[in-house]
Parts: sequence; C-alpha cells; structure tokens
Amino acid sequence: MPAWLEREGQQTPLKVGATLVSTDQIRTGTNGRILLSLQDGSKVKLGENGTLIVEALIPENDLFTATLNVLKGAFRFTTDLVIKNKRRDVKVLIGTATIGIRGTDVWGKADEEKDIVCLLEGKINVNRGTDKPVLMQEPLTFYVAPKGQPAQAVAAVPLDNIKQWAQQTDIQVGTGATRLGGQWKLYLLSSTDQKKVLKAYDILSSAGYAVEMNNPLYKGKTVFRLRIVNLPNKKESKALAKYLEDQPGLGEMWISKN
Repeated sequence: MPAWLEREGQQTPLKVGATLVSTDQIRTGTNGRILLSLQDGSKVKLGENGTLIVEALIPENDLFTATLNVLKGAFRFTTDLVIKNKRRDVKVLIGTATIGIRGTDVWGKADEEKDIVCLLEGKINVNRGTDKPVLMQEPLTFYVAPKGQPAQAVAAVPLDNIKQWAQQTDIQVGTGATRLGGQWKLYLLSSTDQKKVLKAYDILSSAGYAVEMNNPLYKGKTVFRLRIVNLPNKKESKALAKYLEDQPGLGEMWISKN
C-alpha cells in the first residue's frame, strides 16, 4: 500500500485476494508495490506510482489470453519453469511498445521520457508503431524507446542496472506489505464515536489503504475499531504502524494475531 482498484468508474483500495476482471485498472502510490497471480501461474509485479489496465483476461481450458497495458511505472512478468510449456497468448503494452510474451521473464518501465523493455530470460517480440518489429532472444539485453524518437539498438544490460530495476518491482521485506493468508492485524483506532472512526476510514481508504471496521462489544458498549488485516508477521505489522504514525485522526495503534 498505497494501492487502488478502479472498476466501472469506482475507485477503492486494492485488497489482498481481490479477483481482477477485464477493464480493471490498478494503481500504486509512492512506495506501493503489487504482486498479481494470473490463472496460468504467471506472476506480474507493478512498482511504485504505476498504472496498469487489465484490457483482456480470458482463461480458457486450452489457452490463456491476456492483454496488460502498463501506462506508467515499472513492471515485471515472470513465468515459472514448470509451466512454461502451457499455451498462452499474453501481450504487454509498455508505453508505446507492445510485447508478445512466450514463457519468459521480462522487466519494463514506462515514464515521460522513454519506454524500456529488458529481457531477463526466454524470448519476446517487441512492436512499436511503424518501427520494424524486434525479436529479443538474448538474455540480459534491453530495448530503449525514447518518446518521439527512434528506438535504440538492443544492447546488453549491466548487472548493476538489473539489480536496481528488480528493486523497483519487488516487495521488499520490512515495508509493511499485506499478503494473502496473513494472520496479523494492525489496529489503528478504537472509539465509541462512530463518526470519528468513519472519518478516519474514509481518509485512509481514499489514500489507498485497505482498512476495515469491526464493532466488538466492550463492557456492554459497541466499540468501533479500525484495522488493517492480512499482515504476514509482527515485523511487517510494526513497519506499517511506523509508516502510518503521522496519519491524522488515528489513535494509539496495537498489533494482534487474534
């Protein structure tokens, strides 16, 4: 977090375990990261301040079809070795470049100045406007297309660049990330004043945090509590609490596995 899901004109915080459909748009804010699991077993990562549109997502018995449009930000598509022979028709649009993916590991980024496609493993076809299509099949090479200018020749990637690029899309340990199946909870606010808690809920939801309310009874009174769930361990819970400590309207935070 922060991360958002926009569907049919409605924007909500993106929650762990959400099922995406065609035309969904997902966004990340500063320090945000998203990891998506596709039906064919492939993994998709989106870095901070990124925007990705799921233009098509069609899981069929013998063929998986998907079109992902990365409007902005860093992106990585990875397929495990054991599933590389499954039939798929996956296209990824990164800025002005369109990638036809055949079981592979590819990183890319779209920004205001240029579009980058880096082949880490496998092979891909890259198409861009009226440019001649490019087949990339040498690992650790990259393609750069400056905006409004011809694309540069495919070249080898320095290892330092690859390490830096991977950090832009990986969810780093200790950054307060939520994960499917996480059993820890971070409580942000507890009050008998429902309006106070709802106000904090609206502020955090708009800011891209997947908060929820629960209303337990305490000494015969309803208490309204605001929390974030699906945290994998105590370390991530503490990291998120530290990150949110300056948010207005929150109370004394505490962590629980219950």
